[in-house]
Order: sequence, then structure tokens, then C-alpha cells
Amino acid sequence: DQVIDEVAPGARRMFLKMDTQGYERAVLEGAEGCLGRIAAMQAEVSLVPLYAGESGLCEFISFAAERGFELAGIDPGFTDAATGRMLQVDCIFVRP
Repeated sequence: DQVIDEVAPGARRMFLKMDTQGYERAVLEGAEGCLGRIAAMQAEVSLVPLYAGESGLCEFISFAAERGFELAGIDPGFTDAATGRMLQVDCIFVRP
């Protein structure tokens, strides 16, 4: 909320991209006053815990839904090279 007008002065519809190593939820909590201006967003979300205190996939989807966003797509992200297990995905959310 404190930097939105510096970064996007006058913008009414924005796309928010988050890649904040587990702080995506905190970013949205800090943007409560300008969420209505965000038309869509992308968040890097972990499938397994990678950072202390981060939201998992299902929890983050619910958290975003409570703020008016619907999951519109998931893109593969970070994968463990040794096991092939996907560790993170990029979730795309839109306002209906």
C-alpha cells in the first residue's frame, strides 16, 4: 500500500507479480488498500515447505480466493534436479 503510487502512479488495473521467497501472503496482507486495483497476479508458491512461515499451495489459493481472486492457471516452476520432484509453481490468479 505504501509504494503502489510510486511504482504505478494512477494505474487502475494492474498485474502484480510476486516472487518473494515465501512472503507472498505478507505482500497481499500489506496491499489490502490497493487490492481492488489488481486485476490479476502471479505468485510463486511452494508445493513443499521451502521457507519458514510460507503458505502452501492449497492455503495460498484459499487466501487469494478470500480476497476475490480465482486461480486461472498453474505453470511449472522450480524442480529438484536429483529427484525430479516439482518444488514450486507459478500460480496465475484473476478477478472474475
